This record gives sequence, structure tokens and C-alpha cells, in this order.
Amino acid sequence: MPNEVLVSVQVTGMELAPWEGEVTSGLLASEDLVVVPDPPPEELLDPSRAFEALIMPMPLQVDELIERIEIFRIDVARRDDGSLTNMVLKLSRWSRYAPTIPDFEESRLAEEMRIHGSLFTALINISAAPAKRSLSPPPPELNDVPEVEKQQRESRIRIHDESEWPICSILPCCKK
Repeated sequence: MPNEVLVSVQVTGMELAPWEGEVTSGLLASEDLVVVPDPPPEELLDPSRAFEALIMPMPLQVDELIERIEIFRIDVARRDDGSLTNMVLKLSRWSRYAPTIPDFEESRLAEEMRIHGSLFTALINISAAPAKRSLSPPPPELNDVPEVEKQQRESRIRIHDESEWPICSILPCCKK
């Protein structure tokens, strides 16, 4: 398993230039939820655009799959002045990776939010988010994503000699 998982919220279709597609970063709160503590103003709320979570296991390597999962729903909190305070993104399917936010008590989070007004600061203060990592600017690892994804696609292709292809070892319905 990876040491860490980074989540980049991306405009869909930016596979070749993910550093240009990043809208914001988030934290994997469960297998199908991403928390965006300091959301960008309004961009993710445009219903004419499609977004996805680019989930990157760190360090990037061929045998740890980079995931791209469509964002199915967006829940957002808005202040009286119209600014967005935090956002939760529901993914269209589960990630294979474990959440990066550990369990915490609601009362502790509420108190930290009351004091600081920032979900990210509150999560750091209750030890639910890593203080060592900023959620912006885009991580430099985004530059390596296209090449690692290409290598991952290449590694999934296995070519067999037809006369030696063990098809029965691949198909569970094949009886000997």
C-alpha cells in the first residue's frame, strides 16, 4: 500500500496536462468522499462542466494504480457573504485506497471550526489532516502523472504465444 494518497480535483479530459486541469486539492475522507476544505470560488459549481478526482498514491509508481473517478455530487457550505467554506465531493465509485482522514469526534471538529473558521485548520488541529502538506499549489507530482499512467496501461497488456496461452488458467468457467 502507498505511504500517502494525494487527491487532485480535476477538470475532466486533462489527462495529458493534469497540472493545468487541477481546480483544487482535497482529502480522501472515505472510499467515495473527498473533502475540499478551502474550495475555489464557484468553479466546481458550474453544471456545464465535468470534474473528476485524480487519486495518486505516493510515491508514484507503476504498480500503484492512479485513479480517475468522476465526481457524482457536490455538497457545499456557503457563508452569508456568499463565500464557500468547505465542500464534500461524492465519487461515482469507490476508490481502492483507504481514507486519509482518520476517525474524529464531531464536537472537537465543531469547536475547532468555531475558533478558526477553516476546515483545514480544524482537521490539522484534531490530527485528522497532515499539517506537513499544503493543499495548494498543485503538487509537482502532477507533472509525472501522464508518463506513469502510460506505463500503467502498458503493464496491463500481456501478449502470449497462441500455442502456449493458458486460457483455462484465466477463464474461471473453463473446466478441465
